[in-house]
Amino acid sequence: MTPTERRAAVAKMREAEIRHARLAMLAAAGWPLSELLQGGRAPSVLNGGLGDGPVPFFLVLAAGAAAYVEYLSEEAANQASGLGPAAPRLAGDFGFDPLGVMAEEGAYRRKELSANELFNGRLAMLAITGFAAQEFLWGTPVVEQTPFFFGR
Repeated sequence: MTPTERRAAVAKMREAEIRHARLAMLAAAGWPLSELLQGGRAPSVLNGGLGDGPVPFFLVLAAGAAAYVEYLSEEAANQASGLGPAAPRLAGDFGFDPLGVMAEEGAYRRKELSANELFNGRLAMLAITGFAAQEFLWGTPVVEQTPFFFGR
């Protein structure tokens, strides 16, 4: 593998890690919220409930959104591997910043914010795995197992 191919492979893996981290952060917030709002266990592969109520519609909607983000990522990768020069871009930067948080910051602060996002995403990946394992093994909602976190 040439150094250029290695850099491209690392960039692709970094992009995938950011994508998974963002999804895990949403899931780590959504899992307990769904349990608090509906009063039972969150629907998952391990404890069932994926086909109940509005869940299938939401899954189709989420899959469509994920496919669109993947499409944007692949288009950027194809542009980078083309003959013309590609605009430099950070992994996970799709140009969506409605509040302008990154635009106001300097280069050092942007790097710090990106690193913090990645670290929190890694922690969220562990948390969501723990939620799924906890509910599978004990058979009770996470919010009931840890009431001190959720005011119960």
